[in-house]
Amino acid sequence: ERTATVKLIGEGVEAFWTRRALVREGFAVTTNGTASIAQVEVEVGESVRWKLTQDGAQDIYHSVADLVAALKCQTALATKARFP
Repeated sequence: ERTATVKLIGEGVEAFWTRRALVREGFAVTTNGTASIAQVEVEVGESVRWKLTQDGAQDIYHSVADLVAALKCQTALATKARFP
């Protein structure tokens, strides 16, 4: 089974820990390649937020846990669609 790839955009400690969380949950992470399921942009301002772009739609998450849950759900739905 192929690993789902997420493109990660961002710098600093927030991007570092986001990458670690994604890899721990079984995702492959690229910073300059092509994503197979989604793109995640780590935005740091007054607080940290994660912008998830997939299939042309964007969602904002305020925790890594919520971001990972959304990606896992998307991956499960994509797998179910390919192998009903």
